[in-house]
Amino acid sequence: MEWQTEFEDHRYDYPLTAESVVMDIGAYHGEFSEGIYNKYQCKVYAFEPVESLHEPLQNFFKDNPNVKTYKKGLSDKTRKETIYLAGNATSAYEKVSEDTEVVDMQCIKDFLDEEKLDYIDLVKINIEGGEYPLLDYILSKKLISKFANLQIQFHLFQPGDKEKMDDIKTRLSKTHSLTYEYFQGDQPTWENWRIN
Repeated sequence: MEWQTEFEDHRYDYPLTAESVVMDIGAYHGEFSEGIYNKYQCKVYAFEPVESLHEPLQNFFKDNPNVKTYKKGLSDKTRKETIYLAGNATSAYEKVSEDTEVVDMQCIKDFLDEEKLDYIDLVKINIEGGEYPLLDYILSKKLISKFANLQIQFHLFQPGDKEKMDDIKTRLSKTHSLTYEYFQGDQPTWENWRIN
């Protein structure tokens, strides 16, 4: 599709260096972590809570000290969460299959504090509905200034998701500017917000 070709050009086009910090929340098979590291040799923190996905991710990056993988997700609070397993559509917010797994989630503020991360050059968020509690928390707790760029895939699964998305985008626009936005039909696919 035409938008996907254009998006792939934008996806890795950031003013990053080897000193930059990138977070890949919803790493899946690690394509984004690999691509962004290969281009900039930056520090990457990759999060994938599903065991069958995290294990090959961890093995792939095991000899790369600049890419750290975590078998957990990031959200608004630390908790156990049941998710429905369905490949790249795996989600805690939509029942996409009968197969489930209980995974670990960590409060993003706790993670940032533990790792002493005060500034993130780029965060990629693709967590199948989990973006709403995560971004609401980041905005409510005034953590948003820590993030220079947010590459987000919003998902419209549940009634009210469109309103949640619009609210988050309105709040983001107070500190960040929308640099690109892609749709597949009327469904959002990817967008990026850059700090003002």
